[in-house]
Amino acid sequence: MSRKIQQHMYTRERKGIFHDTAGYDTIAVSEGLEPSFVKKYLHPFCYYHAPKTLRERGEKDPSLYPPAVTIVQPETGDLVMGQAVFIPSDFTGTRSTYFMHTYVIPPLRKEEWVQRPEMLFHLEAFQTAYDLSNGPVLPELDVVPFHDTAILEHEILKALGISHDHFQQLLFAVMTSISGKKKVFISLNVPLQEYTNCALLLLELLYLYLPYSYRRNLGAITFTSEPETKTYIHVTFFEPGTLNIGDRSIEKQFVFDFSRGFISGVSAAVEQSEYLGIALQHLTEMKRMDDFFKFAEMALAGLPEGEKHSLASYNQLTGLYLTWKNGDFDLYLNDKLRFLNNLVKYLQLKSEEKPELLELFLRILDNEKMTDDWSIARFYTEFVVSVNNLVRFEGVCLFLLETLRFYQKDPLYLELWKIIERDRLTYESFVCSISEEPDY
Repeated sequence: MSRKIQQHMYTRERKGIFHDTAGYDTIAVSEGLEPSFVKKYLHPFCYYHAPKTLRERGEKDPSLYPPAVTIVQPETGDLVMGQAVFIPSDFTGTRSTYFMHTYVIPPLRKEEWVQRPEMLFHLEAFQTAYDLSNGPVLPELDVVPFHDTAILEHEILKALGISHDHFQQLLFAVMTSISGKKKVFISLNVPLQEYTNCALLLLELLYLYLPYSYRRNLGAITFTSEPETKTYIHVTFFEPGTLNIGDRSIEKQFVFDFSRGFISGVSAAVEQSEYLGIALQHLTEMKRMDDFFKFAEMALAGLPEGEKHSLASYNQLTGLYLTWKNGDFDLYLNDKLRFLNNLVKYLQLKSEEKPELLELFLRILDNEKMTDDWSIARFYTEFVVSVNNLVRFEGVCLFLLETLRFYQKDPLYLELWKIIERDRLTYESFVCSISEEPDY
């Protein structure tokens, strides 16, 4: 599989690569792109819907038309990013058209773009025209130039008139869209000439607070004349004033029409989400979340894709991360059962590759010494035995011995003993520990 970045160009011409007659077609393409890939994954997104307000008055000045940047990530694992621009006249000189230039980043290179948003949102190499005399073959690239510029979160939100609460709702909507079927439609209250630049800034800001698994699937378009649903596209920025609120298909989606102050489809669950809470905290403190995202990648290793695209998973991981990172056990003490259930869930698969979670487990044992809460003693013992069955720790036997000592005059004692007996290896090491310690 090639590690080269591929290119594709599309417009209306006398003839193209796939058709010998006049019309819209690919006019130049890198050799590494298969025709079937071009037709299936690129052609459906080669379009430009000019602003209605400019079309209606017959505006010909291309500088007034916002470009439309499209991000698509099909099941092939490629990252496709293209830009379409308005062209006032085609080869005939009698009708307007558009020109689209697309980069295709192969799966082997995609992760770098996923973890470095500036590579995706600050490209400076989109072409707006092509001379056919240069031939139909475009070069394969090792790199695409971009501006390595950090964005200022608060200035962006202030300029767009978006509150922190609305940003939190947007983040919830985008995550829900990527994991389901609902779409996110956004209309910004900005001039058309600035529309795509503003859309890219907001999209980048959302991207910064999206876990990597969501980033690997996000699809978006920065401008279209009116909202419509399209496969692989989760977020659509549409022209202000074109939303038909009575459209039933739109009613079912997330709508953020900031140009009219109309928002719909957002769930009350936003306020109860631990992950959205920590994301908003990082946003207000202007901190990036890559440390948490790497922790989440580690914890989610081996779990089904559905878990990696579940807000519930990131809510669970938030508590584990904050306890591991800060050494503050308040979240654990507030709901031990929930906390331990979450820890077991993520340790059950590929536990040997999750040192941070194993470290957290040992910290809990060291902090507790034993379980003296009768109401959760059975569960706690099962939890310790189940983790010990995955990865052996010397401290487990001491924890179990102290727990049994505490309950030795309680009927619960025999139940706890049976839980230990059910796991042969834990039981054998447990008995060995007893035989080596006269006090027991």
